[in-house]
Amino acid sequence: MNFRIILFKNRNVLTLLIAVMLGLLSVTIPTIMFVPKKYYDSFGFWLIQTGIESFSIYNVLCLAISGMLIGVIHPKSAWIYGAATILPFPIYAIAEMIKNPSSHNLFPFEFVFYSIMALPGMFGAETSSYIKRAIQKN
Repeated sequence: MNFRIILFKNRNVLTLLIAVMLGLLSVTIPTIMFVPKKYYDSFGFWLIQTGIESFSIYNVLCLAISGMLIGVIHPKSAWIYGAATILPFPIYAIAEMIKNPSSHNLFPFEFVFYSIMALPGMFGAETSSYIKRAIQKN
């Protein structure tokens, strides 16, 4: 079987994985670059927890850039893949709640925050998708 055929059939899965990885990098890289005031201890990945707790404008910019990259990779349904940049964080929160039920006592508000965090990725993905489609028309 040809590699292009395999890649084309699994393009949605590949785009989803790229979006998830870009989202993780968008939250963790600013945490590494700009040392936060406090490091948070969590059961798994302290860097993810610290990145979420010290969320800043740099994270927003990284998420928007990640969304733009996703919009270029997969212009159709770009907003879905832009929102997928935040997908690992609610999953991580659920896993942490299973491990320690008292760790997320305000979890509904946390999931509202995650949906707000998805907006820069969605906006970036739609913006670059729109630009790519406009360029292809000409």
